[in-house]
Amino acid sequence: MIIDKKRALIFAYNKDGAILGSAPVLLGSAIGDLSIPGTGSKELSQILPEERITPSGRFFAHPGKNSNGSDVLWIDFSMALAIHPVLDGKSKEKRLLSLFSESTEKHRVSLGCVNVPKEFYTSLIRPLFSKESGLVYVLPETPQCDLIFSVASK
Repeated sequence: MIIDKKRALIFAYNKDGAILGSAPVLLGSAIGDLSIPGTGSKELSQILPEERITPSGRFFAHPGKNSNGSDVLWIDFSMALAIHPVLDGKSKEKRLLSLFSESTEKHRVSLGCVNVPKEFYTSLIRPLFSKESGLVYVLPETPQCDLIFSVASK
């Protein structure tokens, strides 16, 4: 999978490189490409606004459960970063409005996790990662990391 933070989109591919689908995503509310060390060990209520980053990079993702027992796709377990459906609860309606907004700024509402539509998660992500791990690429959004990413990929 590839997550394009600048466009707030996720793309799923099969092992042969054929695209299976795409969907809008919600991302960390803070702009940035590097995780802040120690953020993953904090209680959710203790994560500072500037720490709410969806980091860029190449991640070896694997299926698992979050602290509530819900299915997630861990992209960085030590940082508590995962891909999961938009959560049910009192903020669900607001998050769904943000998810389908044309303004990419409105997609910046999570604590760092990548939130996807429930249907995209259940029909594409869960089957792709139900039995095995795989790669997730999160594209950078800052000029400094754009340069690092382009040099590293040559």
